[in-house]
Amino acid sequence: MKMRKLLSFVLALLLVLALPRTALAASYPDLEGHWARTYMEDLAKRGYLAGYDDGNMWPDEEITAAMAFTLLARIFTVGDLASELVDADYGELIADAVKDSSWAYDGIATCLAAGVLTETEFEALAASMSEPLEKEYLAVLFVRTMGLADYAESLDIYTLKFYDTASITAAYRPYVYVLTEAGIISGSGENKFEPKSNVTRAVAATMLSIALTYMEDHKISPVLARYENLTQSEAIVTEVGDGYAYLRDFSGVERLYLLPGDVLVTENGKEATLSTAAHTGCYASVIYDAKALEINRLRLETGSKTRWVQGVIKQVKNTSSQLIVTDPTDFTDTAYDIDTDAVITSGGSAVAMNKLTTGDFVTMKLVSGSATEVAANACAYTLEGTLEAVRYGAIIRMTVADEQGDTLRFYVSLSNMPVIKRGGVTVSIDKLKTGDTLTVTVKKGQVSAVTADAQSTNVSGTITAITLTSTGKILVLEGGDGVVTTYLIAENANIWEDKTALTFSDLSVGDTISAVAESGVLTDIYLETRVTNAEEASGEILSTDTSAREFILYNGNALIYVTVPESALIVSVGGSTLSFSKLSVGNYVTVYGSYTSGTSFKAATVLVK
Repeated sequence: MKMRKLLSFVLALLLVLALPRTALAASYPDLEGHWARTYMEDLAKRGYLAGYDDGNMWPDEEITAAMAFTLLARIFTVGDLASELVDADYGELIADAVKDSSWAYDGIATCLAAGVLTETEFEALAASMSEPLEKEYLAVLFVRTMGLADYAESLDIYTLKFYDTASITAAYRPYVYVLTEAGIISGSGENKFEPKSNVTRAVAATMLSIALTYMEDHKISPVLARYENLTQSEAIVTEVGDGYAYLRDFSGVERLYLLPGDVLVTENGKEATLSTAAHTGCYASVIYDAKALEINRLRLETGSKTRWVQGVIKQVKNTSSQLIVTDPTDFTDTAYDIDTDAVITSGGSAVAMNKLTTGDFVTMKLVSGSATEVAANACAYTLEGTLEAVRYGAIIRMTVADEQGDTLRFYVSLSNMPVIKRGGVTVSIDKLKTGDTLTVTVKKGQVSAVTADAQSTNVSGTITAITLTSTGKILVLEGGDGVVTTYLIAENANIWEDKTALTFSDLSVGDTISAVAESGVLTDIYLETRVTNAEEASGEILSTDTSAREFILYNGNALIYVTVPESALIVSVGGSTLSFSKLSVGNYVTVYGSYTSGTSFKAATVLVK
């Protein structure tokens, strides 16, 4: 942590309490015959205690509050990121309040972060960190450190058998009881707890040694809960909304982050309010809570002469110290000057500019127009997820939820579309459906292929009617159980026969299909079997086109588009031969011939009834 100050004489005591001293003798003369020898040597082996430079352990020396917090803090494993965040949260508070015992700042901060020490208690103790600590309060600190505070506070009925129980502060009694129940503390020879007494190194070591064994036996692993599951990454803000933000990381992945109401946002170290106008395009250090799936804190960096850009390297111009970069959102190309002293990395390692690779994704910090920092990373990966939305335009944006539940955005240009397949068939992008399972392949920073699995069908049956209405195309389906259901066919519905794309007109009454239905709308239709090519069709003529020799027939269920070749025979029920012009709207006819598609019929004979 950053809080490192000049060591005072008291540091010797800290080293005795907290740091292993392998250079010292393994045994301590002043522990010979001491009642706490076993416990103190146990802590020495564990690395919690070490002797003074004179080779002694000084078991009867009293410990101060600062020493106690330093000792208890050693129980927690604190990683680099957690350590940095703890310092950011409490470092200034401690430095301002504690004027001595600076060597203990880290331990005090850890105890504050862990909830071992409350901020109210800290304010009361700040001026007396170098003073001895009372035994009853140390008991409270131990219980909190062991993660047993909730149990202690839930106790309503319990019995303490110390003769001096009445002298224990009432609020501390359940904590003392928990430690006696766990075998960590016991009374003196006179069965007294002596709650107001100062605590010696021997007593503290005994309590800690037994507590550590208890935690091991009960599989208790104290953690800084608020700092668990946190990860850190770098990104550029691309969009800010109410309760969310999109950020693109240095590998080119644009991801949605949820922003809880209490998220800590800082700008150049000071608290700020995140906004689209002020922060879109700025650098962000992202602290992410992988368990809560939300940002824990967002640290922004801005400057009047500073801006950040991202894109895919299209060309490296070494002679002019320029990079031609393609914007990941609108695909425009821009030339950027690279400062002669720019810090350039590729995959996290320092490289010369001529080692940068076209197709890599690059993030650059521009100061007064020139790049002073260049971070390049390979951008080739495959992602599986579910299509959540598609926004159409000259640049099409797809929103995809991946298998981990993260929401990501991808961009493709109409002028350079990737290969898109759905159900094994090459399709246009508008044939992708919300809810499709996608595999998105990215190569050289751009989407090169999108493969969608066809959605599982949830209805099937035989078509009993197909009609066109003012609301759209209507299909009536009779299921295997005899239930008849009417569906609207989506405007951009996919219709397939095996891997051949069909149109609405290819469907016929009598065909059997399976389909994907959503709220009464068919989005995908699969032609399973065609009705045997009928030799006749009967119904009422709704309209005629003499020049094209065509008429539209309504058979009571569907519209049939009939073509009558010159070779076809048109006769009345009386046997008279008729010309096509004699066919009229309202005539009821039976047409013999064959279907050429689902609703198109080529007549060989037309019988006018």
